[in-house]
Amino acid sequence: MSALLSAVTRTPALPVVLTGNGEWTYEVVPGWGSLPTGTSFGGTHGAVAQDNAGNIYVSTQSATGVLLYNRDGSLMRTIANAYPEGHSMVHAQERGEEFFYATVQKGTPAENWLFIKMKTDGTVVMKITAPPEAGFKAPNEWRPTAAVPAPDGSIFIANGYGDSRIFRFDQNGNYKGSFCGERKP
Repeated sequence: MSALLSAVTRTPALPVVLTGNGEWTYEVVPGWGSLPTGTSFGGTHGAVAQDNAGNIYVSTQSATGVLLYNRDGSLMRTIANAYPEGHSMVHAQERGEEFFYATVQKGTPAENWLFIKMKTDGTVVMKITAPPEAGFKAPNEWRPTAAVPAPDGSIFIANGYGDSRIFRFDQNGNYKGSFCGERKP
């Protein structure tokens, strides 16, 4: 069962509802994650992550950006509102500071399909867009779906909706190369 359950008080009168299977079985907690009346957040196509304090971050497909809940399921605030379609979000800790590595399908009018590295308050500290050195010929060839940090600080970004290559950048966002996938001549 989820570690979150220990932080949430269940009402004994409600039946237990489980979802998932095997070690990925979770108890549904009614009312957890409710939004204020009249608020909607659209689809949640992509990411749920947790910070060191146990807060839960949920990406949305709307101007809401990322919803930030405490362990009890109460909405604390929203962050990253300029990036309304987060696809993936991975928590990382670097030199004592927490970050999220995220891929974004729809961002600002000038920035779609990009990687962002942001602090837990939503402050963006790095952006990576399609590297010119990678040989892309059309704007829709760069469509990242996931990003992870490596122990040496490298950043790996999967172009899952594009040409299926995996791209490597250094810790400063400089392009270092790609592998796998279908590199176009």
